[in-house]
Parts: sequence; C-alpha cells; structure tokens
Amino acid sequence: MTMAKIYIQTVTGSFENSEQVEDARSYLLANGFEESELVNKPVASLTVFAVSALEALEAADVLRNYGAISISAPNII
Repeated sequence: MTMAKIYIQTVTGSFENSEQVEDARSYLLANGFEESELVNKPVASLTVFAVSALEALEAADVLRNYGAISISAPNII
C-alpha cells in the first residue's frame, strides 16, 4: 500500500517571464520534485508543495536562483 504524501508547506515564486518559470520547474523535476508537486500559474509564477520545511527551503532557494522576483513561503523565510 502506498502512503499519501502530506504537504505541510507551499512556496510560490513570481518571475518576470515564463522562461524563468520553466527553467526553475525543469530543475526541480530533475532534482526530486514530482510533477504533482508543481503548479504553474498563468502570471509567470510557480507554486511548489513541500513535504517538509527543509524541502520548502530547497524549493525557495531554487526559485530565487532562477530569478524569482518575489517568493511567498509562510513560516520559512
């Protein structure tokens, strides 16, 4: 039986353009995040669902490294 993941944190980054969103998304997918944990928004932003505070910090760092101009991550940054 597979246990469902419980997401305890969301991290949302706003970017200047959709190319930055796709670069960050590709990096996250290549480094352990699953497709179901990433949500593109139509206004050049990406939301990541994290199962731990450490994973949320990692996601925030990736979004920052890929040019996010604003990051929302309650309780971690």
